[in-house]
Amino acid sequence: MAIIDDIQKKIAETKKKLDSVREIKKDFLVWDAFYKGFQYRFCWSSNSIEGNTLSLDETIAVVDFDEVSAGHKFSEYQDAKNLFRAIKEMSPKGVRISEEWIKKIDGIICGTYGEYRQENVFVGNPARAVYYPPKYENVPELMQAHMKKIEDCHSGDFAEVIERVAEYHIEFERIHPFMDGNGRTGRIVLNQMLMNNEILPAAISHTSKYRQAFREFDTKGDKSLMIYLICDALQESAAKVKELSLKKKRDQAAVKSSVKGKLQKNSGESRGGNQRDHEDLEL
Repeated sequence: MAIIDDIQKKIAETKKKLDSVREIKKDFLVWDAFYKGFQYRFCWSSNSIEGNTLSLDETIAVVDFDEVSAGHKFSEYQDAKNLFRAIKEMSPKGVRISEEWIKKIDGIICGTYGEYRQENVFVGNPARAVYYPPKYENVPELMQAHMKKIEDCHSGDFAEVIERVAEYHIEFERIHPFMDGNGRTGRIVLNQMLMNNEILPAAISHTSKYRQAFREFDTKGDKSLMIYLICDALQESAAKVKELSLKKKRDQAAVKSSVKGKLQKNSGESRGGNQRDHEDLEL
């Protein structure tokens, strides 16, 4: 039995919320504010999943102003800056996801030129479930097959696309093609797949459930929790878009009301002054 029994209901609910902001997305001011904010949130949440202790505000401070504060390792700040640069390689207008592009992303994240690993590794530690990825000799062949699947992820209805994105994300992480940066690279690929299908990007932030989603797949072949987490993050993105649209309307209405009030006040004072001048002339 799937860990999330009503996953189709969750997918349908997510599509409805995304559809409700379809027209709003066309507003450049709203979209630009959303996507810039998303890049920060995604940088923070993706690093947080890997154990980075920077807050969202601290992440913004270091990537925008190179500001640091006490209580964090230098590597955490460097990871934030590197990941933010890698995130800039994504595009809402679409990017062809190729092996070279993925290697470039991983290289930026790790501060090197991304190359597939040349040794066998295990993922995790005794406190968490340990996973043994495929032998390094098999990585190039596995990645070629993986890329063929991604290239075909441009058709089907919303539910099919979300299910494929979840499946391919899990598969990428299970191939574990690089020595380091696999999680952060994989989440960038996940978001580019979403945007290539004209879907909002998603910043997954439930660290424990995210890790559990891989365990559920490893032990039961169940991807429903990963689908749920992606849908949950997409709903959050839709809510952010709607929130920004409403704020824009409120702010513009407030300014319009303020300006109108001042004009009316000035007009009234002008009429009062003219009336007094007229009375003075009569006297």
